[in-house]
Amino acid sequence: MQKFTLLSLFIISGALTCQAQGSVAQLTSENMAFFTVSVDGVRLASDASIVQEITGLKEGSQYNVFIDYVSPEFSDVRTMMTLNANGGRGAGHYMFTIPSFFQNELRLESFVPMHQPGMEPGGVDQMSINMNVGQTNMNISMNNNSGQLSTGMGQQQQTQSSTSYASQQTQTEVQAPVQNTQPQVVYVVGYSGQIGCEKPVGADRFERMMERIYDASFSEDKVNLAKQILRTNCLVIEQLLEIMEEVAFDEGQLELAKFAYDHIYDLENYYEVFSVFSFSSSSEELDGFLQDKY
Repeated sequence: MQKFTLLSLFIISGALTCQAQGSVAQLTSENMAFFTVSVDGVRLASDASIVQEITGLKEGSQYNVFIDYVSPEFSDVRTMMTLNANGGRGAGHYMFTIPSFFQNELRLESFVPMHQPGMEPGGVDQMSINMNVGQTNMNISMNNNSGQLSTGMGQQQQTQSSTSYASQQTQTEVQAPVQNTQPQVVYVVGYSGQIGCEKPVGADRFERMMERIYDASFSEDKVNLAKQILRTNCLVIEQLLEIMEEVAFDEGQLELAKFAYDHIYDLENYYEVFSVFSFSSSSEELDGFLQDKY
């Protein structure tokens, strides 16, 4: 028991003296194009995505950012990213958008400081912890302003009678667990069936996606762009049908329907994709695909 107490003390003391974590910057491509990102010449992500997150950044600093688009349709971007929303103090979570028509700067959408109520940015001003482990009493206090950390340990006196202990034990046993009564979020009114993915995209976001698909010249390009969008987004079946109707041939529609299966919110309505095909062979192949899923 004594060894456990000392180990707990070391862990807590180390946690209290840790420096505040760095800022986080999240970059989102407004044109829904996949990209990788490099900061000060160092590439940070091996997998391309429409959203990239950069961690460990220093508040009040400026960084050279290189945005490398996968598709040659979009020009790569070199720009500066400045983290000054918190006045150079503490850390925070930045959300930037890379504009579709880039104008030499990232667009800051929001900033959230990384600290809890009662805490100054950058850490805890004062903290005091009292804890009992077995018969050992520990007290840990820290003053961040003075940089002092003090600890105290002593033997806890046994003041409880056996009757009092038994009473406390009985009270503990009859306490009911706290249940989570938070209602489930319903994203599609009237739908209560199987859910394939969480939180489908809203109408405004989907409209911007469709504008990109409309602009694609060939059916194959529309399919590839739609698959890029589906990798990181959740749709309802009506949205998928609208995309499929923009694809000219059954072959592309079938490819898209198979790929989209894992990215549909109202999965029990998936059967509606069969109405898009012109040939029964496409419906038969999709039916075989679905049978292999179960």
